[in-house]
Amino acid sequence: GNSASLIQAIERAAANPQADIAKMERLFAMHQKMLAQEAEAAFNGAMARAQARITPVANNAANTQTSSRYAKLAAINAAITPIYTAEGLSISFDAADCPIPAYLRIQAIVSHAQGHSRQYHLDLPLDDAGALGKINKTKVHATGSTNSYGRRYLVCMIFNVTTEDDNDAQSRRITPSSGAADRITPEQHEKVNGVAKKVKE
Repeated sequence: GNSASLIQAIERAAANPQADIAKMERLFAMHQKMLAQEAEAAFNGAMARAQARITPVANNAANTQTSSRYAKLAAINAAITPIYTAEGLSISFDAADCPIPAYLRIQAIVSHAQGHSRQYHLDLPLDDAGALGKINKTKVHATGSTNSYGRRYLVCMIFNVTTEDDNDAQSRRITPSSGAADRITPEQHEKVNGVAKKVKE
């Protein structure tokens, strides 16, 4: 609202042939700053709402070298992408020069529909060796593996995603605390309520 009022004032000033150009430039700079602040506030609000709706993602893969389980990037994306895109957020990745020798810098750019974006990065060593330090990948494969690790770690860091073993998946998926209610449409809500009413009767 404030930025709209300011642009109207600028338009009125521009219609005046005796307008002070320097003052108009300052007004326009103020308007741009207000727009940027509004866009950042919208970004922060969208991120907060998205994080509030994201629930733990089930681990669906095993790391034989560390005897641990983890969630693949595809599983994480499937669980959270519909949530953050519904808030007008998107994420893209890039590589950048890393100041640490033999490391890769993976960059993530999170953007909001209103124009604000934020950059994150993670520096990782090249994933070309196993747990005992023996080289087990070519440089190309190691780069791809490191990139995949970096993207997964960044996504989890940005959206505060946690993972857990899915020992009781069926019972957890149907509880409201798991976020199921947030993942269905209003039409599906209506159908569920209708079925619940019939069951109660």
